[in-house]
Amino acid sequence: MLARYRENAFITNMMNVVEPSSYKEANESNEWKIAIEQEYDSIIRNYTWKLVELPRGKQVIGCKWLYKPKIDANGTIEKLRAR
Repeated sequence: MLARYRENAFITNMMNVVEPSSYKEANESNEWKIAIEQEYDSIIRNYTWKLVELPRGKQVIGCKWLYKPKIDANGTIEKLRAR
């Protein structure tokens, strides 16, 4: 594929993917729901963290998930990633 066409394909694919800015938005899309479930399953399977009781007097440390498409070298969407 010629470089200029590959660049156009990449831009076109990026324009077709809406990156949710919140869990609520992501949860409205079946594709993003699947990406969220896969990431969560990976976190649990790899013992990245575990849920525990919060000790008295301690505060929860927040986190933010990012929703990004994974694009291959040809500019096509390989998969959606929730992290």
